[in-house]
Amino acid sequence: MKTVVKVLLAILCLLAVLLAAGALWLRVMHRTQAVSAAHGVKIPVVRDPGIAEADMERMNKQCAEEAVENNYAKYLPDVRVAEMQIFDVEKTGTEAAAYVILAAEEFVSFGGKAYSMSGVSGEAIVRYTLPDKKLTEIEWSEDGAGHEKWVRKHFTKKALAERDVWVKGEGGGRTRLGQKLDQKAEKLLGVPVEQENLLMIDLDKGTYEIIETIESGDTPETYKFDTKVLDKGTLTKKD
Repeated sequence: MKTVVKVLLAILCLLAVLLAAGALWLRVMHRTQAVSAAHGVKIPVVRDPGIAEADMERMNKQCAEEAVENNYAKYLPDVRVAEMQIFDVEKTGTEAAAYVILAAEEFVSFGGKAYSMSGVSGEAIVRYTLPDKKLTEIEWSEDGAGHEKWVRKHFTKKALAERDVWVKGEGGGRTRLGQKLDQKAEKLLGVPVEQENLLMIDLDKGTYEIIETIESGDTPETYKFDTKVLDKGTLTKKD
């Protein structure tokens, strides 16, 4: 019996030592990370599941204000809206980078309709701070021939794979982003988005034209593009 008691006591002592060692290790690791951050030592990148739904609209609003200017606000009611599809997020300490396709546009309300006036879209890296989700930078992908090379160089493997699937998905991922922008503009401006005709505004002169686009031809050889002015006039600057 004494032998059994001694064995049990020995096991308990060993467990106590292991627990104490574990606690000490955690304290040392925590202090090491704090010291590393203070002295500029690179903290390991950690995968993040993404931006919480509650923060998405705030992030989109920041991206819209950064990506497009409200050039037409001096003449007409306008809104800037943005939508992004996130493929991967990395965080390092108090900084994060989201690998996305981002679309942003400025819409104006005129004659009972909303018109898209300017915009930008494409692959990008959206950088922001944690935990407040404050935008610090939008790094856009290159245009033209260097576009895909840029994406493959700067996107993570996970982001690249998910982007390829999303873009090729039913209806086209980029088209879905555009539809979301239209829905936002309609909600904010209270009028439907015009899908057929264009609104052209000369900011210097304060004049406008509503233009109909006319396309014809079924093949590249017979295809023709033309325009027709449906209405024109002068705008008054807002007070």
